Amino acid sequence: MMKKTRPVYWLNGLASTGKTTVAKTIVHFAADRGQLGASFFCSRGVVDRSDITFIFLTLAFQLSELLAQFRVELIKTIQKRRDVGYALPSEQFQELIVEPLRNTGLHASAQSILIVIDALDGCKEEEVSLLLPA
Repeated sequence: MMKKTRPVYWLNGLASTGKTTVAKTIVHFAADRGQLGASFFCSRGVVDRSDITFIFLTLAFQLSELLAQFRVELIKTIQKRRDVGYALPSEQFQELIVEPLRNTGLHASAQSILIVIDALDGCKEEEVSLLLPA
C-alpha cells in the first residue's frame, strides 16, 4: 500500500530574486483554473501581514468562502473553541485548516486545492519558528 503524500513545495532563495513574483504568478494561474484555495502574502511593512497569527485566520476565511462544507466544519470548530484566534500558529493550522479539511472529505477525493503562503521571512522571526518544523 502506497503512503499518501501531502505535496509541499518550498521556494527559497536570496532576497529580491523573484520569489514573490513566482508566487503571484502561481496564484493567478491556479485561480484562473479554479484550483486556488487560499493565499497569504506576508510583508514586513504591513502590520496585518507581518503578524503570523493572521495567516491561518485569513486562509481559513478564504477556504470557507470557496468550500461550503469547509465553512460548516470551520463554524463547528469556532463554536467549540472560541479563542482559537489567539492560539499558537501550529494550533491554528491544525484546528482551522487541517481538521476542517479532513472533515470535509476533500483529502480523500481526487480534487486538489492550492494554498500559497509567501514571504514568511516578512513575519517576526520568533513567530515563524513556532510554525516551521525544527
